[in-house]
Amino acid sequence: MRNRSKVDIVGRVGEVVQCSFGSGNTVTKFTIGIDESYAGVGNVMTQTTWFPCSAWGRDPRIKTGDEIHIAGKLSSVRYQNANGTTGNYVEVIVQRIYEQ
Repeated sequence: MRNRSKVDIVGRVGEVVQCSFGSGNTVTKFTIGIDESYAGVGNVMTQTTWFPCSAWGRDPRIKTGDEIHIAGKLSSVRYQNANGTTGNYVEVIVQRIYEQ
């Protein structure tokens, strides 16, 4: 069996960061959040987990608050900040968007 990553998330669009059009490539960067509820002391608590996403080659025409279902894969991105410190973050490379 070959290794692969697959991600399916149903949630609400947070911030649509940018739509870039240049050299024939389009990328829309946005966040998608999912809410999880758990019992707190005397009440129900809700925690939102946010996932950064990139949708290449399309303009999905999504806006903050839309409920969507995305399918894609994980990508680990290595970066270096202005101080020279390196780090990694994981984002979802969106392959399909299903509007709810």
